[in-house]
Order: sequence, then structure tokens, then C-alpha cells
Amino acid sequence: MVESRGAIYVGVPGDEQYGSITCAVEVKHPSGRDLYAMSCQHVLSATLDPRAEEIRSGVRVSPVMSARPQVRVRHVASSSEYGGRVRADGKPSFDVQLARVMDREWLKGALTTLRLSESQPFIPDRSTLEYIGARNGFEILVPQNHPKYIATQRSSLAANFRVCKSETLAISYTFSGASISVRHWLLGELRVLGGVTTEPGDSGSAVIARDADNACVLVGMHIAGDVRTGLAYFIPAFQLFKPINYWNLPFGASMKPVNP
Repeated sequence: MVESRGAIYVGVPGDEQYGSITCAVEVKHPSGRDLYAMSCQHVLSATLDPRAEEIRSGVRVSPVMSARPQVRVRHVASSSEYGGRVRADGKPSFDVQLARVMDREWLKGALTTLRLSESQPFIPDRSTLEYIGARNGFEILVPQNHPKYIATQRSSLAANFRVCKSETLAISYTFSGASISVRHWLLGELRVLGGVTTEPGDSGSAVIARDADNACVLVGMHIAGDVRTGLAYFIPAFQLFKPINYWNLPFGASMKPVNP
């Protein structure tokens, strides 16, 4: 098991939410390439009303350093206009957003234990996911610096893959104090082991498998859990790196997970 330091506060003091960074992403476009941090749209645009169908950019991201957010914090990233939609109208959602990185050293530290495999940094398709999931256990890299666990030792959660579900599973989200029901194109379902569950604020945590060299293969991004059943849900990695799933990406852009 490994430890993640990817917990982040998002927003202004007194109105911030918290979640977790999934991974570093390189976006290559006709005029160059840029480095981003990936998380959920419901983390990086946390106060957005989903009925507005927009992405909130320029929201400040700060590392979690204590159980309560500080008035003076170090801003390490800001939400970008690149992401999906969380929709309340029954249309499939894509709960993903990128943040522009302002402090690369912070990102390296936050993801120091997420050493991506050189040969296969992420699972490329559904058949591979189901094949690996039937033979290997997965880990959810929940952050050790989660505000609830800031003074304790917390490691990643072991989980077994169960099934992929297409638009049949409704996930309950809370935006601006209102609960909505959201459906995704495709979600993976995990059974968390050891009598523990994911927590609010673990959204965005990387779900990984291990290659022969013990490097990480990104399986997907954790978006929700059920404390009653011990189940957890993730967006598969092969969906995370399809430019067609994102609004506002430059024409011809490509993207991939990288070690920062």
C-alpha cells in the first residue's frame, strides 16, 4: 500500500470544497503542450449549478495542509475550461475537469507515489479493464492528507473490481446544497475491502493496478462511494483521455497521463 498527498481545497476561504488530484496530464495542441492536474468537475467547479451546463474556470486550488483551510494559502493550480458536464437532466455526464498547474513541484510531491508504468500508463479499453480486473486487485489512492485524516496514518484502499455499468446507475451528487441524480456513460464498480469505505473528499482519487515492476497502471478516477454497501465507483481511464469527451479543448489536441 502507498500514501497519496493529493488532497486539495478548491475555492475561496469560507466557501471552499475539497477533493483529490487524480494524476498529471499533458495536453498537446497545435501551438505547444501544457501540464494540467486532473480531478472531478464536481471538485474543481464545486459550487456550480449543474443546470447551467457550464464549466467554472479560474477557481483557485490549494493543497490541504490542515484540518481547516487557512485564510492565507498557497495557490498551486486553477480550474481550466477543459472538462465535462455534470448534468441533472438525465443526459449522460462526464465528471472530469483539468486544472492549470501553477506549481509543478507541488504536483510532483502530491503524486510522488503515483509512478506511472512506462509500458502501460493507463488501461486503454473496456476489455483490458475487465480482463485485468478479473485477475488482479485494485487500489484506490485516497489521500493521506484528507482533512479528516490529517493527523493520522492513512493508506490506499484495497478493492476488487465487480462490473462496468452503462447509464443504468444513478449517482447522487450535491451541488450548492441541492441533491441531484446523475448518470454516466460508463462507470466501473468496486468492492472496497477491509471493512472501510471511501469518504466525502476522496473524489478524484486515482484507481490503480500494478504492473510486473510494481509501477502504477491508471485504472480510472474515483467519483463516488456508498458507505452502506462498501461499493465505490470510478470513471474508466480510457474515457479520461479521449479529447472528444471534453468541452473547449483546442482542435487537434491530444492528451495523456504523465509523471510530472
